[in-house]
Amino acid sequence: MTTTHATGIINDLIEINNDRVAGFEKAIADIKAESIDLKELFQGYAAQWPGTCRTCRQPG
Repeated sequence: MTTTHATGIINDLIEINNDRVAGFEKAIADIKAESIDLKELFQGYAAQWPGTCRTCRQPG
């Protein structure tokens, strides 16, 4: 495997992860107040990759 090929694979994985987090953040934003358990579930999924979930960050 060449460095260029490995870099391409890593970039693809980063893009997939960013899309995943964006999907969870959209779900979090669209969830109604009565479904707070789903909101917490999606926040947990989005926070699995540190630093990527803008709506899950703790004030620091």
